[in-house]
Amino acid sequence: AQPDGYTLMLSGSTTYTVLPALKRDLPYDPRGSFEHIAIVALAPVVLLAQNSLPAETAQQAAELARDKTAGGGLMYGTFGPGSAPHLVGEMFAEAAGAKMTPVPYKGSAQFITALIGGEIALGVDTVSSAAPQVKAGKVRALAVTGEHRVPQLPDVPTFIESGLPGVSMVGWYGLVAPARTPPPVLDTLNRAVADIMADPQVRRAIADLALEPVYLDGAAFTARMEQELKTFGEVGRRADIKLD
Repeated sequence: AQPDGYTLMLSGSTTYTVLPALKRDLPYDPRGSFEHIAIVALAPVVLLAQNSLPAETAQQAAELARDKTAGGGLMYGTFGPGSAPHLVGEMFAEAAGAKMTPVPYKGSAQFITALIGGEIALGVDTVSSAAPQVKAGKVRALAVTGEHRVPQLPDVPTFIESGLPGVSMVGWYGLVAPARTPPPVLDTLNRAVADIMADPQVRRAIADLALEPVYLDGAAFTARMEQELKTFGEVGRRADIKLD
């Protein structure tokens, strides 16, 4: 697109940090292909357990995972290799000091069905997809990522509260413009996005999607991206996650 400020992209952190950290030869560079305007929403994820699992907390699940390591480890559901649930599952396994086996599913519906049916012991899902199933008593939520609890699951502690601060991935949505968009245009866009994200109606609409509305400017966007590229790359290497 022409770098004139009239064509923007809103995409999830998988675009900016997960895929670039795990996959070579992407047709874009998250650093150089875009001008980073702002992060506008955070998307925490939740560790889920089947109801029959003898673990009521993330720490108890970690202990169980350690006990099962010799037999290949607990199986946990993901959305496929290199997905956010896969990375969070590996972070949890590392924090637990356990071996766990990822099982890929095509999407949240299939994954939740497998968890309810006992095909897998644990899994990681988005809060928006998991919250209705948790509230209906079909699965149990053990912990959420992020620095604070989420309104959709207020009784579920964070991994930090659970003593597992290494499980730290929070998804997010960032707004970018094409590279070489002129600075005056970027300044105009930044002011506009800051105003939009201060609008109570916009914030309510985002919160209704089980996302946390935020405004993190271009510098904060770039800093978060750089940190996650490093962290996810290291997790991927230790867990031997390859997408090539």
